[in-house]
Amino acid sequence: HPPLVFVRDRGSANGTSVNGRIIGKGVTLSPSKLLEEGDIITVGTHPHLRLQYAESTNIRSSYTLSRLQRQEVKLFEDRYIVSSRTIGNGGYSLVFLASEVDTRKHVACKVHDISRFSPTAKEVNRIRQEATLLSTLDH
Repeated sequence: HPPLVFVRDRGSANGTSVNGRIIGKGVTLSPSKLLEEGDIITVGTHPHLRLQYAESTNIRSSYTLSRLQRQEVKLFEDRYIVSSRTIGNGGYSLVFLASEVDTRKHVACKVHDISRFSPTAKEVNRIRQEATLLSTLDH
């Protein structure tokens, strides 16, 4: 996965923008904004900065959720926004960068893709146990 690069405005008078959209301005520290390769950052009236990774990566960092997964994400869209940016993966799952709607705090959303295998009852139970355990984490 390519590195995660964030930018935030630290209360500047002229503001900071990414791709022409203001992400922060004024006296408060803005929430962090995840940058993608090619993003244009403007700090006040200074020249633009363009994010470009030194080494191009062939690893895909963005995935499209299946129709069923998109429907499931809608069940909690009032609390979380799930991006298409992946930050990890496993045998049957992907971990997506997400954010809380109210706080804009970054969180992880692990999505299991059980359509890729025929799970045994034991595997389904293991996935349920992991989901229960992960739902209790607060860090």
